[in-house]
Amino acid sequence: MQIKKPTLKHLLYFLFSLWVIFVLWYARGYFFDETPDKGREDFYAHTDSLIPDVANAAIGVAGLDAPENIDIIQRGRYVQDLIERSFDLDNHDLSQKKLDAMPKLAFVGLEKADEIACNQPAAIQYDLEQCINSTKAIQLLEQNKVLLNRYLSLLKLIDWQGTLTNGQLLINLNKLLSMQIRLLATQEKWQEAYQLWRDNHVFIGRVLSHENSAIGHAVFLVNQGLNLNSLEFLLYENPEIGLAHTVELDALLTTRGLAPYNLKGMTRGEYAFFDKNLLKRKEVAKTLHVEYIRNRIYRVHLEFLQKAQLPASTLSESRLELADKYSPSTTNILLRTALPHGLSNLIVSQFIQGKGRELLLVESMHSKNALMSLLNLNVKIHQQNISKNRAQAFLNQAGKEYECPFTARPMTYDAKMKKIYCENPETKARVAEVRLQTNKQSIARSLSKIFIK
Repeated sequence: MQIKKPTLKHLLYFLFSLWVIFVLWYARGYFFDETPDKGREDFYAHTDSLIPDVANAAIGVAGLDAPENIDIIQRGRYVQDLIERSFDLDNHDLSQKKLDAMPKLAFVGLEKADEIACNQPAAIQYDLEQCINSTKAIQLLEQNKVLLNRYLSLLKLIDWQGTLTNGQLLINLNKLLSMQIRLLATQEKWQEAYQLWRDNHVFIGRVLSHENSAIGHAVFLVNQGLNLNSLEFLLYENPEIGLAHTVELDALLTTRGLAPYNLKGMTRGEYAFFDKNLLKRKEVAKTLHVEYIRNRIYRVHLEFLQKAQLPASTLSESRLELADKYSPSTTNILLRTALPHGLSNLIVSQFIQGKGRELLLVESMHSKNALMSLLNLNVKIHQQNISKNRAQAFLNQAGKEYECPFTARPMTYDAKMKKIYCENPETKARVAEVRLQTNKQSIARSLSKIFIK
């Protein structure tokens, strides 16, 4: 049987068929949105019940910088409402102007970087005469007394619902609180200093366990690090503090991996904010394929959570993979813009470009877990009267729950520096370390020569 050669007519029919298929595909993508991915609605499901403002720490934080004699809860509610209205295109400019024009109670800061450095565990490396003296410390605490007392009043609140505001102020107040704990140590008010540390530790843990944005998690991770460093200072200065609170510290410092940081809640909080303030707006639904966008965000969150559960030592590689995958080149953006979901693709690209960077938060969480484990081990070393020459053997037998998360191996003892530490093998840097008490004069006693005159 003889096969006929394709003619120009056949070629034109073929090209016309391809063109029809492309037009139908393009029209389907342009005029019709996707259906929700399976499992998406359940993944992002959360209660819509509102927390009373008086029990909501997010409201209190939003009102922290209210002028004196202004109720911080009322101020916080007003600020949160303005922030929500600012995402409405019709109300954005007016709401933003009102936010900018609001009078604020300013934080009086430190003049030199070295002054706050002296309030960290590495203070022993600094010239003590360059550290802040008692007059300046007391002055700063007095000048910021209203702000600090407001923050301390929030520590009893157990819920968090809302957008994080005053992030830098929160960090500054935690630095100031760290200074106050050290000042109390120089005055040998050990129980008062410990209670201040404990209340803040519990509060920070509660906030991190709630739904919050990545920025909110970042701020409270900084505060958690500052506060844990204060405990390191107290235990080094007076190991008896650890012995007096052994059971409680074991409960407070026992780590449970990433579960207490509620990574899924972080993605839900991020999605809820994005969905409420953009995708649910009627004017947006007219120009964007919102289900298409929601599906892409959902898929990115699933991949982020999957990579976050990988060993801590692989997070740097995972971070680069996510950054490369979700940071499209200009060519890709132009190409995607030409597709049926063009404008929606631009929105998705803007949203997901930072996901690789958010794995840095996961690394920080592992570092905080390592520091808590080291502090717990420090207490046990003193409780069991472990000698320095038996320290490494004790660490080796401590158990899997006390391993360095970056190596999955026991913590290490530095005999020369009298420290126990956890190291990231990729960077060769110590992600957490804790000093063991020696017979040398403690730094608090040295500082007391400066603080107490």
